[in-house]
Amino acid sequence: MSALVQVPWCSRFHGGGMEEGPAAVAAALGADESTTVDIDMEAPPEDALAAGLPEVQAAVADAGPSPLVLLGECTLAPAVTAGLRTSHPGLVLVWVDAHGDLNTPETSPSGFLGGMPFAVLLGWCHDRLRAAAGLDPALPEERAALVGARDLDPGERAAIERSRLATTDDVAAALSILPDGAPIHLHLDGDVLDPADAPGVDFPAADGWSGNRLDAEMAALAATGRVVGVSLCCGNPRRDPDGRGARAYARALQPFLGR
Repeated sequence: MSALVQVPWCSRFHGGGMEEGPAAVAAALGADESTTVDIDMEAPPEDALAAGLPEVQAAVADAGPSPLVLLGECTLAPAVTAGLRTSHPGLVLVWVDAHGDLNTPETSPSGFLGGMPFAVLLGWCHDRLRAAAGLDPALPEERAALVGARDLDPGERAAIERSRLATTDDVAAALSILPDGAPIHLHLDGDVLDPADAPGVDFPAADGWSGNRLDAEMAALAATGRVVGVSLCCGNPRRDPDGRGARAYARALQPFLGR
């Protein structure tokens, strides 16, 4: 199995539970060894991230080839990109998510930091967090693709239209647009699945991918041989006591795990 890194932190914007997602997915994978990065859950979220993101970046950079990084919240993803880019300066990002995570403080309806990490990666907002993650300079828009999004806020749609960011319905289309041959960071938010397949998410969106669709999309990415690291936002086990989502994510990740 690839080196496993767990970051059991979330901002608790909708209450607790997402911090338990990494352990649930690790158990579904049958993983018995991992590196855990602990971030203060009691500090204000932005301060906690500013302190914790450098530790996530360092853990990913030190994890060896093709790490799998299990996250409590997508706000942690910029540090994964930064950690992978230390060894792969030509990195591109494939962000698979029901949501855009492309809001800024000016466009966000709620102010939720978890709705902004892709925008942070691209240098659109929260430069303090991007710097803390070690992502300097920001990832160029033309080196990133949003795949599978079906629940976008108006401000996100407007920003996408102004940007050079690729937005596609499937992995194949994203790969046809991104720079050919570049190493890939795959970031997967489990809520790309339909709530029927993965009920344990804090922000469910109807009409998502089936588990079989996710398996096929992940297999297509793995077949390129270009994925150098995977991060997963693991969902909220308290909303999925049967572990349906964790099992679906574990199955979809198999092509990346050398099994």
